[in-house]
Amino acid sequence: AFVDNYPQFKKMSGTVSKHVTVVGELSRLVSERQLMEVSEVEQELACQNDHSSAQQVTLQIVHFHHSL
Repeated sequence: AFVDNYPQFKKMSGTVSKHVTVVGELSRLVSERQLMEVSEVEQELACQNDHSSAQQVTLQIVHFHHSL
C-alpha cells in the first residue's frame, strides 16, 4: 500500500529533487560560461590545421565575457 511505501517514496523524492537542482545549476554554468563553445574551439584547435575560425570564436567568447 502507498502508506507503507511512503517513507521510501519521500526519500527518493528528495534524492530526485537534489539531482534536478544540481543538474540545473550545472546546465546554467555551462551556458553562462559558454563551455560548449569553448569545448568546440578546443577540439578545432586540436584537430584542424586552420585555426582562423577558432580564433574568431575565441575572440567572440572573450568579448562577450568582457561585456558582462
